[in-house]
Amino acid sequence: MRSCLLVLTAGLFLHSLAVSSHPTRASASAQDRGDDSKLELVAAVKHARFCEGDRDTYSAHLLLSLRYINSGKRAAILYRSQHPIEITRATIAQNLPSLHNNRYETTLRYDQFIEPPSAPDTPRPDPRKFKVIAPGSSFELTGMVAIPVRFKLSPAISGTIGPGRHVMTAEVSNWPFSFKGIDRLRTKWSGIGNLEYNEIGTNPFSFVIPSDPHLEDCSVNEK
Repeated sequence: MRSCLLVLTAGLFLHSLAVSSHPTRASASAQDRGDDSKLELVAAVKHARFCEGDRDTYSAHLLLSLRYINSGKRAAILYRSQHPIEITRATIAQNLPSLHNNRYETTLRYDQFIEPPSAPDTPRPDPRKFKVIAPGSSFELTGMVAIPVRFKLSPAISGTIGPGRHVMTAEVSNWPFSFKGIDRLRTKWSGIGNLEYNEIGTNPFSFVIPSDPHLEDCSVNEK
C-alpha cells in the first residue's frame, strides 16, 4: 500500500500511514449538498488495535464501520473502496458538549503527496468498483483512523488524548482519483445517479481508550 504523512495540528506527533491518494475537497453534509442526493454517514468503532510508540505515547488504530445512508430523492453513486478508507480529518473531544462547543482535545489532519490516478471514463459506473445506492437504502464500507495516545491523563502532551471515553467526528473522502474531468464524468453518469466525490462528515461517535492497553508491534506484517 502507498504511504502518506499524518500531520497533527499540534505538530508534535508524526505517524506513517497507508492511504488512498486524493486531494482535499470541501466537506459536504446531507443538508448542504445542493442536489437531490443526500448521503448521511454514520460511523461506529468495530475494532481497536494499540500500537507501540515511545515511553510516553502510543497510537490507537480504530477500524470504523462507515454506513452511507441515502436520504435523498435520487440514487447516489459511491466508489467501492477495496480497503479501509484512511480518514482525512478528525476532531476529538472529551464529550458531546465539548465537541459542539469546539473544545477539542486534538485535531487530526492528513497530508498526501502522491499523484492520484485518472478517474474512469466509462459510459456507466463499473459495478465492481462503484455502488449505486437507491433512495432510502444504505451501503457499508470501513475506515481506519490512527490516534496518538499518552499513557497518563496528566501531564497533557500536545496532540494526544489520554485514557478514557472520547467523542469524535471525522471527514471521510472516498474518492481516490484525480478531480480532473470530474464535472464531465458527473454529467455522463447523471442519468444513473449523483456521483459522490466530496468529503462527508460523520455523526459524532464515542470510543474508549483503556487505561492498560495491550500494545502490539504494528510494524510487523503491516498491510
